[in-house]
Amino acid sequence: MGIIQSQSIKGTLYSYIGVLLGFVTTGLLYPFVLEPEQIGVTKLLLSYSTLATQLASLGFNGVAVRLFPYFRDKKTAHKGFLYLGLLISAIGLLITFVGLFLMQPWIISKSIEKSALFTEYFSWIYLLIITQLIFSTLDNYFTQLFNSTYAIIHKEFVQRILLIIITLLFWFDWINFSQYIMLFVIAVSIPTLLLTYNIYKAGELRINPTLKYIDKDLMNQVVKVSLISIFTSVTSVIILNIDSIMLSTIAGVAATGIYTINYFFAILISVPNRPMVKIANAVIADSWMKNDLNNIRDIYKKSTLSQMVAGSFLLLGLFINIDSIYQYLPKNYETGKYVLIFIGISSWMEMATGVSKSVIGSSKYYYVQSIAMVGLALMVIGTNYLFIPKYGLSGAAFASFLSLFSFISFRYFFIWYKFKMQPFDIKSLYITLLMLVLLYLSQFLPMTNRYYVDIPYKSAIVSIVYIGIIYLSKVSPEINTVAD
Repeated sequence: MGIIQSQSIKGTLYSYIGVLLGFVTTGLLYPFVLEPEQIGVTKLLLSYSTLATQLASLGFNGVAVRLFPYFRDKKTAHKGFLYLGLLISAIGLLITFVGLFLMQPWIISKSIEKSALFTEYFSWIYLLIITQLIFSTLDNYFTQLFNSTYAIIHKEFVQRILLIIITLLFWFDWINFSQYIMLFVIAVSIPTLLLTYNIYKAGELRINPTLKYIDKDLMNQVVKVSLISIFTSVTSVIILNIDSIMLSTIAGVAATGIYTINYFFAILISVPNRPMVKIANAVIADSWMKNDLNNIRDIYKKSTLSQMVAGSFLLLGLFINIDSIYQYLPKNYETGKYVLIFIGISSWMEMATGVSKSVIGSSKYYYVQSIAMVGLALMVIGTNYLFIPKYGLSGAAFASFLSLFSFISFRYFFIWYKFKMQPFDIKSLYITLLMLVLLYLSQFLPMTNRYYVDIPYKSAIVSIVYIGIIYLSKVSPEINTVAD
């Protein structure tokens, strides 16, 4: 757990600095500076471009996670791995651009009635796809070299600072919304340039334009993993973004904006999971290559425990302050209350299963997870079509919750059945019960009905009790070590 613990702690720290900055934009500025329709436009630009980026990658990011240990060789620029990745990305980008160009009239026709504002800025998606594709390729490459924090710094810190600046410019009427969107796209693209520079400074931006070091068996594995990973990467993005896209076409872009703000508060719970999973992918892949099941079992168990402690603490903080959050936000955002609840619980479930995704995704059964994710994507689409027309925002959130619960359960039982690894024990029950008991007792804390008073004092009391009990009970030796 050494390198995972070190880089996940750093990654979590940078991520939460980013969260703090993200709160300034999404929590403090967006609801009061931008109209829900304008927030929806920024969300849809990112949703469509992220989906197209995963298609354009042609599954190569899965190759980085699964097969990079077989390329690792600094003398040959890792057997031309970066060259191969950029070559495949260029081919995928060309295919994606042709497809998107042909589909653009259909997408606009579907959006013109309820999301007309979005159609005005659709063309910016193409630039976002290019920069996000390069960033994704370089990020996965650098992560496999055990450098996972630079990308987090640029995405969570630099990008958010820039977004704060341009939002303030818009607030003071120094730019109009068209200029805001242009600067928004530039801000999202800048981390790509910064990450490129980091890799260059590390001496790893070496594009060896040859495939001669890749034998036939390894190339066959690359093709196989890429084909399967296309389904994994695309479906994962569908799962994360289809609710916003479908909301915009069924309920309108304003509903997407309200959904985005509520989703932001709920997704804060899963922030510590991202840096841990990123670095765990590289370490677990190495362990599978060495058939070191004991190390994988140890990582799985310890990550589940520490992530459950963090996730339970954050879910508790969210739920005890839920009424105060809606006292702060403009009144129309309270229509998304169940978004916050369902997505919050979904984020907690993801945290509570640690690095289960990495365990399957880097194993010889990686294709099973890919097939399961296709099923999950279909379930998300189906349940969204079923629930959004009836329940609107709440329906989209419940569809995501139901689908994710099914998928997480599948991952858990598959790992238990195939690898005889089961991360939960009495400590897991103890943490969950502690969260529920404190959630119940928090109801008896007096309320002033002033959010700027209630949120700090309730959070402080519950935090002291929760953290104190976790520390004194020594439920997680790793957490105590970090705290000490």
